[in-house]
Amino acid sequence: MQLESDLKTWKLITAVVFLTFPSGILNGQLTNEWRSKITNTDAESLASAGKWIGIAERLIVLVFILHGQYAAIGLLVTAKGIIRFNEKDRQEIKTEYLVIGTLISIELAIVTGFFIQM
Repeated sequence: MQLESDLKTWKLITAVVFLTFPSGILNGQLTNEWRSKITNTDAESLASAGKWIGIAERLIVLVFILHGQYAAIGLLVTAKGIIRFNEKDRQEIKTEYLVIGTLISIELAIVTGFFIQM
């Protein structure tokens, strides 16, 4: 019983660590092609804000998966989409890059959540 409990704890710790910086790096590598095409960088945006938003988003999705709240993931994606839709900067390439990055990020969190439940 103790070994099973320890295994669950280590799976959760590994998942949380993976969903912070390693999955952010992986996401960055997968979206590098589109990031390089963005020409207009917003000088008013917070430095590294996207990185921290992605980490928080992946951890929230992991919690939703572990608690079986799959509809909440849909609400999170919808809320993020509405916020992005209302932004005044509508550069098409940037918008597509953000959507692709978000979907990859959420997919990594979902797969990780299901994997640690095995």
